[in-house]
Formats: sequence, C-alpha cells, structure tokens
Amino acid sequence: MSKPWIYASILVVASALAGGVAHEMNRLTEANAPADPSPQTVHRHIRNSSLDVNLLYGQAAVPRDDDGHFWANSNVNGRIIRFMVDTGASTVALPRAEAIRLGLSPETFVFDQPVRTANGEVKAARVMLASVEVGSIRVENVEALIVNEGLDTPLLGMSFLGRLSKLEITSRQLVLKR
Repeated sequence: MSKPWIYASILVVASALAGGVAHEMNRLTEANAPADPSPQTVHRHIRNSSLDVNLLYGQAAVPRDDDGHFWANSNVNGRIIRFMVDTGASTVALPRAEAIRLGLSPETFVFDQPVRTANGEVKAARVMLASVEVGSIRVENVEALIVNEGLDTPLLGMSFLGRLSKLEITSRQLVLKR
C-alpha cells in the first residue's frame, strides 16, 4: 500500500532545501559583487590577459603585472609592440632593434638627442610615429625617440600619455581615457 503523504513530505522537504540553497547562493553572490561596479572591480572579473588591455566604460585599462609595472600591448603604425608604461619618460622611447621591427628605416635615424637612461646618458634619434593605439584609444603623430643603446624595453611615455584626458593609477590597474 502506497503512502502519498510520505511522497508529499519528501517533496516539501526537497523544495525547502533547494530554496534554501538557492537563497544562500544568491546571498553569497551579492556579498561578493561590487556595490558600484567601477572599472577597477569589473576589470578584476573580466581581465583578458592575452591582450593585456581591457576596455571598460569606453576606457582602456592596463592591468598591473606581477613585476609591479603596467605593460600594454599596443598597435604602433599597424604593428603590435609591448610597452612598459612610464609616466617618468617624456616621450615614447624605442630600442633601435624594436624600431626596425616596426618598419622604421634605420638609415633615417640621426642619433643627436642626448637622453638619460638608467645606464647613463646615450644618444637617441627623434622620429614621428603615425599612430599609437592602446585598446580603443588612438593617438596620431606621436613623437618618439629611438635609443641606439642602453634601452632594452619600449617605453610608453608622456608624448602619448600627455595627450589623454585621464590617466588614473590604482593598485591594480592604469586607466586611460582619450
């Protein structure tokens, strides 16, 4: 003989447990979600490390790397280059080999500009880059220096950064806005 009240009781208990689990999951999700989804908090959840640059609210956000620096994969004259963002550099600076890889003609380089690097004073050549892009931000006619020696890493300096309307550094990212 079947006892329908047993099945009904099991169904009620199972429904209550399922409802309790769902309520607890919602509570935990809400507790961990940002109250005001700012670019910093949203960025943490959608970081795309393959690009190193993320678009948030019409801005470009560059995450802080494990080494403490901000590295941005950028498009320069149609080619990808990885820059270390350097607000202390007055211009964009490229090692000679990187400039050649970007398609700049080494026979046009005139190394007559004195530049101080971590390794001392060296000579650099002034060039104009047709465009530099970070995320959706594009700046045209960017002054740059080609450093013949003493610079191992391309630097994204103030000749690009100074043409932006916003530059905000947080503990986790650098936010750029055109």
